[in-house]
This record gives sequence, structure tokens and C-alpha cells, in this order.
Amino acid sequence: MLGYALGESANSLVTNGLISFSLLCYTNALGLSPAMAGAALAVSVFVEALTQPLVGHVSDHTRSRWGRRYPYIIVGGLLMAVSFYFAWAVPSLFRNHPKVLFGYLVGLHIVVRLSQNIFYIPYLALGYELTHDDRQRAWDAAKIKAVLRSEISQTIEVRCAGNASKVVKLPKGEDVAVEFPRCLQSGNLNLQSLRNPVWASKDNLRDPSVLKTADGYQIFYSRFSNGPWNNPTNWAIASVFTKDFVRFESDCEVSPKGFASPGDVVFWHGRWLLPYQSYPASPVRLCFSGSRDLTNWSAPKFFLEEAAALPWNTARRVIDPTFVVDGETLHCFFVGSGFRTNESGKTIRGNLLGHAITRDPKLEKWQILTPDAPLIGFSDEAPDGVENTMIFRTGEHWIMIYSEGLEDQHLALATSPDLVTWKLEGPIEIPRQKWMARKFGAPFVWRDSSQWLMILMGTDDQDHTTFGLLNSPDGRHWKPLFEGGW
Repeated sequence: MLGYALGESANSLVTNGLISFSLLCYTNALGLSPAMAGAALAVSVFVEALTQPLVGHVSDHTRSRWGRRYPYIIVGGLLMAVSFYFAWAVPSLFRNHPKVLFGYLVGLHIVVRLSQNIFYIPYLALGYELTHDDRQRAWDAAKIKAVLRSEISQTIEVRCAGNASKVVKLPKGEDVAVEFPRCLQSGNLNLQSLRNPVWASKDNLRDPSVLKTADGYQIFYSRFSNGPWNNPTNWAIASVFTKDFVRFESDCEVSPKGFASPGDVVFWHGRWLLPYQSYPASPVRLCFSGSRDLTNWSAPKFFLEEAAALPWNTARRVIDPTFVVDGETLHCFFVGSGFRTNESGKTIRGNLLGHAITRDPKLEKWQILTPDAPLIGFSDEAPDGVENTMIFRTGEHWIMIYSEGLEDQHLALATSPDLVTWKLEGPIEIPRQKWMARKFGAPFVWRDSSQWLMILMGTDDQDHTTFGLLNSPDGRHWKPLFEGGW
């Protein structure tokens, strides 16, 4: 009786897990629109309703040495377990484009529902065949319910988008108290208690990049130790961990001296990649480090060196790499430099944005999509160019937020349906605070629960750089957190 009752536990786990958590996971954690997530589940439920009578009919008319129920229970149970796992552990290959993710979820949930039918309908029918006595059948049903309600404990571990969740315990004699997995929580940050700048140091903190993990936030940044600007020994890529943007720990350098400007950390062909640049010694080149565990990073490896020879990159330097994974393609947005004459007849240098793609796991073969002209160049709003791009997806479109201008630096926004063609939408209006009184730039954006968060480098009146946080409901309109007394 206990063994039969446990079969209901498996069915309940799948049914309640999908009903309670799947929409939250696909929208909040994976960034799929609510309409597409709901449609993916609706299609699978429709298929389930159509196939239930068919599964029952086939099971009723099956004749085998193991009976007419057990083969379907075993096969359906195994298939249900595997498919249910992949309903949460969505492979990275499918997570970077909404239409691809939608197709994956439709197919996967159809498999989940079909396997659940194959398991549960014969299982349910088997319960009525345990005895032919009506009273005994009713008594058995009552005992099954009692067994289900008095199980000593169950431990459920859910994985969503590859990140392990917290463990949910259902103790005997207590009401079920479900604690959401980390990927479904409303966020670990108490934004109401935080004050800008969220992190300041005796060093100048520059160029932040954030990787949200199951335990907190890993921040990579350029550490400038306040010595002479042109001395490479004063520059390095550093990393620090925080759970709440209040306490920062394990602050250490992850690159040799003479490197700066970390970009997005991405997972590509079985390893994590951290792009950055050599700095300030010439020639300034792009490089990356790889890691299997986000702790031990390889030595810098230079890449895309042909970008230094582009006709519009007359300064022959390449800086500020940003990686974006879109399916099987790795995009790299980078900055070169050119010269122009301003209205007063003075020749000035400005930064210009380029774009390249690769499918090479070693990052040795690249196709430059901006061979003859930069993607974004000089403008009235940015007479000295642009730098520090951040690119992320919202629904059907990509958003680029970048530093516009160098002397009068501020943020600007562009949008794209495909990462190739971009529409410039102008500056982003952000209220000034003391920690960013002189200028601000180098934005990094990530999704945290139901909102977008941005960490931003601000320069105060003393020319000291620190980090502050901003939030946004849509990725376009941004508001800084309250400022502390500093």
C-alpha cells in the first residue's frame, strides 16, 4: 500500500511544481514574456486533454507478461522524471532567444504531459484493480490518502536555469510551508535599506560587471590604485563577492597587472569567459580569461587583434569588450578610436563602437560586421564618441545602454531586433547625485526578480570613482537608489 501511495507523490510533484513555479521561473528567471510562457503551458495542457482517452484505451487493451498497467507506469515514470528535470534545467543553448526558448518549452512540456499521462492513467486504473471488493476498494483508497498525509518527510530540490534552489522540507505534523527556489524569489536585495554609493574604496573603482549566482553577486571591476594613470602596475582586474551590496568579501585580483575594463561573464562551450583589455601600455588589445569554477581563471589570451587594423580605427587600439551569447553565436562589441576636427579646428580623439561575431569555441576566427564604418560614431551628443556598452534582452528586442561622450559622459540607449541593426534613441535622463556629480558611465544591467538593476560608475567632484545602484521596471527608465550622507 505504501509503495502504491508513493506513486501519487510523484504525480503531485510534477503537477503542483508546474502549476506553482513554472510561470514564475520562465518569466522572472529566464526573461520570457508572460504571454509566451502562458501559451507554452496552454499548448501542452491541450495536448494532454486530447491524449488522455487514447492512453487509457491503449492501456486497457494491452496484453503482456507484466500486465496491462506496469509497463506504462515504469516507462512513463522514467520519462516523466527526466522531462520534469529539464523543465527547470533549461540548457543555455535555448535561453538566449525568446522564440527558441518558447519552442523548447512547448516541446518539453508536451513531453512532460504525455509522459505524465502514460504514467498516471494506468497507475490510477491499477488502484481500482487492487481488489474487486467494493468495500475493500473504498477502505484501500482511504488508507492511501492517510499514507500520503503522514509521510515522514519529503525533500524536493528544484533546479531552474541551471542554478540549484534551496531545499524544501515537509515535516510530519506541520502544514506545508514552501520556500521558493532562489531563481523564483523576489530577490536577495533589500533596496529600501541600500544607499548610494553602495561601494566605495580608497582605490578608484571602475568598469563594474556583475554575475548573479545562486549565493549572491560576483562583481568584476577595474582596480586603479591611484598612482600614475599611465603606469600598468596600477591597474588590474579584480573580483569581489557580496550577498546584499552591504558587505563585500573575498576581494582579490584575477588578472596580472596592466589590464582593465571587464565585460559580461558568459558561459560558452563548457566554460566561463571573462573579456577585458590590456591597459594602459600600447598597443591596447582585447583579451579573455576562461574558468570552469568562476574562481580559478586562466592567463589572458588575446583575440580579435585584426580589429586594430580597421580603416575607421585610426588610433589602432581596441578596448571595452562586451560579450553577448545568442544561440550558437558569440557577439563581441568593442571600441576603437578615431580622430576628428572640432568646430574650433582642434583635432580630438574619440571612441567608436565596432561589432564582430564568432562560432569558434577557441575565439580565434571572427567575422567583423563593421569593416568600413563604426556601428556608433561621433555625434552632437557625443563629439568625443562612445564606450562601455551593456546589452541585454527585454521581450522581443535587445537594449544597448552605453556611455555617451567622454568629457561630459552620460548614458544613452539603443534598441535592436537582432543585435545587428540598431536604432539610437538618445540619452537616458538620470537624476544627479553627489557620488556621480562630475560624470557617470560604464553601466552593467541584470534582471533581479521583477525589475532590472544597474550598477554604475560615478565620478564625484574630487575625481574619485565609486559604484551606485539604479533600478528600472522596463530597462529603459532608470532611477538611482536614495543617496546616503557622504
